[in-house]
Amino acid sequence: MKLKYKFEINEVADSYVGVTVEESATQYSNILFLNSTGKFIMENLKEEISMDELVYRVCQHYEGDVGAIKSEVHKFICKLTELNLLS
Repeated sequence: MKLKYKFEINEVADSYVGVTVEESATQYSNILFLNSTGKFIMENLKEEISMDELVYRVCQHYEGDVGAIKSEVHKFICKLTELNLLS
């Protein structure tokens, strides 16, 4: 899986905002509000990656229970799928 569109993510106050850029901006015009974990996941989705590899990378980057991390990554991916942002 990977992002369908090219996003630029910028820090605003204590969170992050993701917007599509270039030709992607005409195909998806909503703004994504992200925390640091969401930003990390989005950055990893710029290239093709499996769910297992994504969970592994998140576990390497953040401390926490592997099961809880896997569950939260899955929820985030489900939301991106619901928004039709993954290919």
